[in-house]
Amino acid sequence: MAWRPRIRTILLLVNLGVLVLPLGGITILRFYESSLIRQTEASLIAQGAFIAAAYKASFIRHYPPDSKTPISEYGRELESNRLTELLFGNKWRPRYAKLDLSRDSIQPKPPDPYLTLRKPHPVATIAGIETLSMMREAQSTTLAGMRIVDPDGIVIATTGKQEGTSLRHWTEIHQAIKGEYQTFLRERGIDKKSFSLASISRSASLRVYLVAPIVNERRVIGAVVLSRTPANISKALYRHRYKLLTGALVLFIVVFMISIFISLNISKPIELVTRQAKRVASGTQASFSPILKPKTREVAELTTAVTQMAETLDMRANYIRDFASHVSHAFKTPLTAIRGAIELLSEHSEAMTPADKQKFLSNLAEDSGYLERLVTRLLELARADTLSPAQASSDLVDILKHIQSRYNDEHLRLRLSLNREAQPVNMNQDLLESILINLVENARQHGATELDILMSTHQSDIMQKPDVVVKFIDNGPGISKANAKRLFEPFFTTARKHGGTGLGLAVVRSILQAHNGKIELVPSEQGAQFKIMIPL
Repeated sequence: MAWRPRIRTILLLVNLGVLVLPLGGITILRFYESSLIRQTEASLIAQGAFIAAAYKASFIRHYPPDSKTPISEYGRELESNRLTELLFGNKWRPRYAKLDLSRDSIQPKPPDPYLTLRKPHPVATIAGIETLSMMREAQSTTLAGMRIVDPDGIVIATTGKQEGTSLRHWTEIHQAIKGEYQTFLRERGIDKKSFSLASISRSASLRVYLVAPIVNERRVIGAVVLSRTPANISKALYRHRYKLLTGALVLFIVVFMISIFISLNISKPIELVTRQAKRVASGTQASFSPILKPKTREVAELTTAVTQMAETLDMRANYIRDFASHVSHAFKTPLTAIRGAIELLSEHSEAMTPADKQKFLSNLAEDSGYLERLVTRLLELARADTLSPAQASSDLVDILKHIQSRYNDEHLRLRLSLNREAQPVNMNQDLLESILINLVENARQHGATELDILMSTHQSDIMQKPDVVVKFIDNGPGISKANAKRLFEPFFTTARKHGGTGLGLAVVRSILQAHNGKIELVPSEQGAQFKIMIPL
């Protein structure tokens, strides 16, 4: 049998596929949002490097060589780890964008700067003013907020309005003055009540910050503070609208293909089975056509079950039709004879001789007895057709011995050949006895005077339990080839004048079939020979 997935497996895979689509879209947008943040970070890194270099060059150029404090002592000494990097590290020290929304925490809005009475070094002020013109020119293109602070955290150049204030209370500024290079995310501090398309994006409410120390030899002479809101994701999406539309079209095609897949593998086969089952139920279609190559196990099992059901219904309908015809014919003949005898007796009884009256009364008794036996057989057949195997056992040897003592007389002689080691058979004792008596009666009614009953065991398959085989061999006139074909049909008999109803062998076959057994007519040159097989 070909492997087929279950319906629940297909539905699980489809649901997982449908679940992956939005999750995949969210993941892609999240990656894209982080990419925009890293693009902004990379831009700030580049700007910070140029601003720091420009400020450093201006500071060195304007620093007086005859100052009481030499330039080598100005500023804050680097921490030991940063100093080691400068002394022994490679001269190439590239900085890479590394911020990620899924990994990096978002810090609160930066604290406001505070006023201070401290004044920056005059050279730092001059270098800041000189660098500020370049910063403002660049800001029109980069849109970044730019500030330069001295070693005490005082703002000496800014594209905003915070010049002269102190940022020393910022943790990042404190670390930068020690030589630490930092990029981080902070809340933007926009009005939460306002709404725009950009507010759908997390990055719209964030700013990327860069705080980079300005190092001259082994001293920190200041720090660059840059900040910028990442590119608006809605605008970025609009720029890539054609790619996004293509992706949406691909997703639509995927969903459409999933729908077709479900329809072909589940909906259509079940609809076809339902339509054919309705036609069978309405009687417009006698047989059921199974679905060719069903894709799922449930549909394959369903079409097999419905096919078997349709075949059983068709067989039952034919059986009931033939059975009704046979019953009508079996009852019609004796009833007609009974009615005729009653009419003759009621109309001509006074003119009849006692012998004639006795003859008609005997015919009535015989016909009524036949009808009584017929009704009894019909009830036996009905019970046999509805039997189901029961967990019962019977001793076949004891039953055969009992039947031998009952029938062994001058009219029929029984000879037994028994298997003394035989195990009990899987059948109720009353049913088993009725089967054996039916076969003995069948031999007697057809003129047999001797009946040999042979008992043995047979195993057709090593994987199954063996069967008990019982053969009935009589010395009667035998069965012709023409009659052999109809032997197990209900109501077929050649011994009606001996009281035969034609239901005995049909009852035997039904009982055996209900218990996974069977009966066969064995060809023989003389007499009749039947073989029954009963599971142990």
